[in-house]
Amino acid sequence: MSKLKLISIVIFVCLLVLTVELIASSKPHKNDNQYELLKEYRFTQEEMNFIINYQIDPEKIKPYLQFETFRVYNFFFYENIRTKYQLSYLETINTYNFPNYYNYDTIPTLAIFTNTPLVLVNKHFFLLKSYYPKNLVNVNTRNITYIKRPNEEMYLQKEALENFDKLYQEAKNEGFELVIFSGFRPYHKQQELYYETFGMDNSISAKPGHSEHQTGLAIDVSTLKHGLTDFFALSQEYLWLEKNAHRFGYILRYPKDKEHITGYQFEPWHFRYVGVEHAKIIYEQNLTLEEYLFKTFELK
Repeated sequence: MSKLKLISIVIFVCLLVLTVELIASSKPHKNDNQYELLKEYRFTQEEMNFIINYQIDPEKIKPYLQFETFRVYNFFFYENIRTKYQLSYLETINTYNFPNYYNYDTIPTLAIFTNTPLVLVNKHFFLLKSYYPKNLVNVNTRNITYIKRPNEEMYLQKEALENFDKLYQEAKNEGFELVIFSGFRPYHKQQELYYETFGMDNSISAKPGHSEHQTGLAIDVSTLKHGLTDFFALSQEYLWLEKNAHRFGYILRYPKDKEHITGYQFEPWHFRYVGVEHAKIIYEQNLTLEEYLFKTFELK
């Protein structure tokens, strides 16, 4: 083979290799495609690097993007919780953000959904001493039977009172005479009950700041005959309330067999206003307020 021909072959091979490399370099890399996709989700450069470095499938991230509190760096924790407990994506986020949601032996947390009919107050979530609900209305402005105590007026939030009035009148028309024993209770009154009357027994009385009565949305309702006792649960009035209260936006707040959820024993007299739309779902699905919020809303 001549020297010239050999040089030609070498040049040809070099050109061929160069051409292949150029074609290869013109094709998008897998990482490039991922970056473009992740840019659509508005991730930062650092977040995109994290996703690619740990080989996380963007499609597995997508269901979480609807939540404001989602953080991509917590992805593996979320997935571990979701698969281990077979939770929805919403419940997964809530479990991560509020791991002690149902644990009443931990450090208390400020109430959530404050200043709405869904405000959550229990043995874990509390209201500040300074919290005072707006739109309180004296119960004596309505034709409703209630317990009158010396030097003490009874109040409820306006919306709660208006809807209880409708409930009360319908019950009365059907032959049931209900009586409100307690409505709004300010922090200092709850403090008095807890420390002086019930000797710090939170199985009987909630700690100051942890009582739903401070919201102005809770009522203790019964009959004069039964009072605030478990015997009320055997009455026709209670059975009527149990089946109809939700139509007026009220729920039985501490039902039977839900003590591990609410933290309280069954109280047939304690009803709580949450709004008609929410009460209907809670009633139909046999939920507590805690369960309903956890399954329905992103907790923040």
